[in-house]
Order: sequence, then C-alpha cells, then structure tokens
Amino acid sequence: MTRRILVPLDGSLASEAALWHAAAVVEAMADGLLLLRVLHPGGDDEEGIENRFLRTEAAAYLDQMAARLSEQGADVATAVAVGGIADEIVRHSEREDVAMVVLTSHGGGAASGFALGGTAQKVLSRVETSVMVVRPEAASARSASAIHYDRVLVPVDGSTASEWALFPAATIAQRHAATLHVLHVMPETPRTGDRLPPSSEEEDLLERLTRIRHERGERYLREVENTLTRDDLRVEGRLLQTPDAAEEVTAIATAPDVDLIALDARCATNARVRIGSVARALLDGCRAPIIVLQGGQHGSGREAARGPSSG
Repeated sequence: MTRRILVPLDGSLASEAALWHAAAVVEAMADGLLLLRVLHPGGDDEEGIENRFLRTEAAAYLDQMAARLSEQGADVATAVAVGGIADEIVRHSEREDVAMVVLTSHGGGAASGFALGGTAQKVLSRVETSVMVVRPEAASARSASAIHYDRVLVPVDGSTASEWALFPAATIAQRHAATLHVLHVMPETPRTGDRLPPSSEEEDLLERLTRIRHERGERYLREVENTLTRDDLRVEGRLLQTPDAAEEVTAIATAPDVDLIALDARCATNARVRIGSVARALLDGCRAPIIVLQGGQHGSGREAARGPSSG
C-alpha cells in the first residue's frame, strides 16, 4: 500500500501553501500525496443537484492540482469527503495509513488573532500521525520547485524519541542541499532558593556538575554530527543549557535563516502530553514551516542518518 502525505485543501491560495511544501518533502517522508477536499453537507439530500455539483466541482479542482504535481514527478491521489473538516482529516489519516498531514495554520476563512486556526488546533490534538504546519504567507509559491530549504533546525534533548526527528530532517536537508542544524537542549543545573544560599562547597559542586553536563552535551553533539555527516549532508551542532527551553529554542528558531523546523512532539518536555511546551511555543511563535513528529511515526528518512556507508 502506498503511504502518502495527506494535504487538506479548501480551494484557497492559503491552503495551497501547504501543498507545495508537502511536495517539497514527500520524497523524504512518504511514497506519494493524497489531496483531500472536505465539503460541508448541503441540505438533506446527499444526491441532490447542489451536492452533486459541489462534489464534481471539488473533484475537478483536485484533479487540476494533482495534474500540476504529477508534471513535477509526484505520485498523487485525490479524495472528496463531506462532513466536518477536522473530523474528515482525522478519519482519512487513520483509514489511509497516512505518513504525515500537511496543512496551513489558517485556511481560506477569516484569519483569527491566534497563531493556529481551529482546524489546525483540532488536527494537532487528535491525529496519531505527524503533522507539518505551514503559514499561509507561503502561498506565493506556486510549485514544489519554488520551495527550497537552506537551513533545517532540529531540537533534540538526548532522548531516543527526540532523535527520531533527525532522520526525516536529515533526508530533507540532503534533498535540498541544506545545512542540518542540531540544537541539543539541556536543562540548567538547578540551584537552591534565595532563602537558603548555597555554601561555597555547594557552589563548587554545582559548578563542577554544570561543567560535567556541558562536556557530556558536547560529546553527545559530536556523536550526532559524526553519525549524520556525509559528503552530501552538512551538519552543525549547538548546545543550549537553559532554564526555559521553550523560550530559548523559539528565539533561535525565529532567526531569518531557519527555513524548516522538525522536532519530536514531546522534545524537552517532561509532561506526558501529546504536544509539549517546546513544540507549542514554536507553533505559536515561528513563521517557518514546522514538522511535529509523533512517536512511532518516524520510519521515513532513516537512510540519511546511516552515514557514508549507506550509499
């Protein structure tokens, strides 16, 4: 069965921004694309003239988009559904064994004052698969070839789960001849409260612990770089020790040279939640496209992380 990236479209240029980014990463993440148009039910008779006309119009629109993508070499399927938009996205992601959902933060409706629109919020909270969120400002791109990433940022916390994000991100970076920027996030060594100042001996121990943790973090980054670096993939590592991972990672991710961000949904988050604080902060504060990878969904893109011997 062909594993596809699901791209919901509402006919607007805003939603089509997701389409071209999906096409730009499909080789690294899946075997093809599935374009979905969801229609609101009109009247009681599903086979009435109005509903049949709307379905025909939606199918023609998807066929037009699919034809453009096929000309660029993509394997594309289409589907028209009737119902709630988020409900149908979730249903198709489960039924079609989708590798990832790619959608814009806001569709063609009126933009809200929030970083994410209602559909994007619902999809992120409900789908079991990975999700890529694209800002509608990217709608000026009208083809996959117009999308190019020069720098791909991947925050990791040293856990196996967060490292899975490296594999698809490395493959995407490889395809785009981009630099893979690995940001290793470490919590700062905790200190006692102001009411009980540490003794000089405690200060010495804390400084030693901080130095040991820093050296361990640097070693970890070197290991990651050695694992990923090859002739066709440039890797840069950076260690970040901070008491507020969400704020600091977002500050780095908002740099103008960051074109794409990929991270595990729970990276640098202790709580067992679907979307952790770092991913939430990036979704709220970054303009670059963000791939939020869910556990068990990172099978794609592993060949880039096998090193030079993978050929």
